[in-house]
Amino acid sequence: MKVEIQTSGFRLDKDLRQFVHGLIDSTLGERSGRIERLRVKLAEVDDPRDGRGKSCQVQVSLRGRQRVITEIMNADIRAAILGAFNRSSWTVSRSLRLKRNGASNLLIVERHVSGYPELDWAA
Repeated sequence: MKVEIQTSGFRLDKDLRQFVHGLIDSTLGERSGRIERLRVKLAEVDDPRDGRGKSCQVQVSLRGRQRVITEIMNADIRAAILGAFNRSSWTVSRSLRLKRNGASNLLIVERHVSGYPELDWAA
């Protein structure tokens, strides 16, 4: 599995890099043989409340041309990363089940906003 981490608007320090790699191992590690590429995009984004927020987008390219893209926005970057990886893990499992049932060339895109009650789509 090829792993790529990109940032926009801030610098990726050693602690944050280790946090991301730890989550890769704990949430997607058991499926690593089925993952061709994992791209993590961390960004500072405009927040409707105070002007600044954080975003974590996890793009998982599975063998067999399936892709899962999950994005979480939160005021705290670690919360956004944790949410994106937890959601990606669940969605990758679901995608692999669909593939076993005959789906191909599948693209699943999910976007969630957390930490902002007035924008939380699940509320």
